[in-house]
Amino acid sequence: MKLAEGDVLDDAMQLMLKHSWQCNRPVLSIDQLAELIPVLAPLYRESRPRVQAKRKSQKLPSRPVRGSSSEVPDEIRDAVLDRDGHACNRCGVPVQRPYYSLQHRRPRGMGGSRLLHTMANLVTLCGSSSTRCHGEVENDRDTSTRLGWLVPHGVTPEEWPVWRWTPDGHRWEQPGKSWELSSPHERQSDLGGVA
Repeated sequence: MKLAEGDVLDDAMQLMLKHSWQCNRPVLSIDQLAELIPVLAPLYRESRPRVQAKRKSQKLPSRPVRGSSSEVPDEIRDAVLDRDGHACNRCGVPVQRPYYSLQHRRPRGMGGSRLLHTMANLVTLCGSSSTRCHGEVENDRDTSTRLGWLVPHGVTPEEWPVWRWTPDGHRWEQPGKSWELSSPHERQSDLGGVA
């Protein structure tokens, strides 16, 4: 059974936390952790007890079931991934299935029904809603709004730029069919801009 990325990350972190150098634990960057996980994950898996499934394993779909509000049509998903260079817009790590998410900057629950699957409303992030960059966006909504990962009421995604990772460093850009260099929205500056 293949572990999801979040499970591998959790397993590696648990192994690190239980290690004897817990008190003198080193501070690791995301890049260092990304290199460490493939090394630690097999060791951790070998130490876990094996559990036999009582019924045949069922293959789960890699995407939400048709009709789901979060399902992005294939042509839009491919266009967003191509625009974003198949990399996380927040940290720059290359992404591949199933280890990424398309973040709805204005989700349907926040009044984004008609904007749900537009190029300006979608950005590529690594992880899921509870792991990596996508998890951080969901867990710190104030900062995420200030930096453009979430769009507040009264503003459209087309006028709310993102503080985005690029190979040349972070900068304000507006998503659409391509990324356009931008300045922060007046309200983003009022919220504190980039801290």
